[in-house]
This record gives sequence, structure tokens and C-alpha cells, in this order.
Amino acid sequence: MKIYFVQHGKAGDIDRDGERHLTVEGRSETSIVASHMKRVGISIQEILHSGKMRARETAEIFGGKLSVKRVGSIDGMNPMDSTKDFVQNIDRGDVMYVGHLPHLEKTVALLVTGNHTTNPIKVKNSGVICLQGEENQWEIAWYLTPELVEGR
Repeated sequence: MKIYFVQHGKAGDIDRDGERHLTVEGRSETSIVASHMKRVGISIQEILHSGKMRARETAEIFGGKLSVKRVGSIDGMNPMDSTKDFVQNIDRGDVMYVGHLPHLEKTVALLVTGNHTTNPIKVKNSGVICLQGEENQWEIAWYLTPELVEGR
């Protein structure tokens, strides 16, 4: 099984944009990564996001590019939410989760190492981390960032 974790794309400054919509760069980078995933044949069944505007917009871009049937929000993915509670309730089958730091890094750490305080990977905006495994044995299969796709 595979699970995908994505940090939302770059978003506006909270002082100028209280809802923190994606910036032009955030939309572009997310679109580039999603298009690459489509080109290489990655299939996602469902995309779930935190409900915050920047996560929702990121999820919608991935959903549109990858022709995902369901894009919706889920509780427990806000920046400071408990990773232990979240991990116990996630669906572990070809689902993409779009959220925030530090929650995403802690979630990946918990699944891969069993300890949410370690940091096996530095998450970047619009980057996709694919975990492969089952139950309590997960490993990082690959990590795709806008820089890798664009060749920067």
C-alpha cells in the first residue's frame, strides 16, 4: 500500500491574506508536481486535506490533474494537532493527505520510525512524500519536490 503526504503550496502572508490562499508561485509549483505525477502514471483514489484554504487549494490542484474522484477535508491535520491520534485513524490505501508543518513531518516520522520527534525528511511546499508499506511498517518510497521536477 502507498500513502502520500503533501505540504500545501506556498501561501500568502497572513497579514495581507487572512485565509492564506496559494500564491501564483504556490499554484504553479503544485501544478508542476501534480502534472509530473500524472505523466508517470501515479494513481490516487482520494485526497483529504486539513480544511484550511491553502491545503484545500493544493488538494484541488492535485485532484484536478490526477482525476481524483473525491477531494475533501478531514479533522486532525492542523499544524499542531496530535500525530498519534491522526495516524490511528488514517486510511492506508492510495490516499493523499494535504496538510501543514509541523504536523506532516511528525506524522511521517511516526509512521517511518515509530517516533514523532525524529525528523527523517525535510518537507517542502508542494512536495509529495510517498510512504510504502502496511500496518506499522512504513518506509519512504520516494519524495518529489518542485525543484526536482523543474530541474533547479
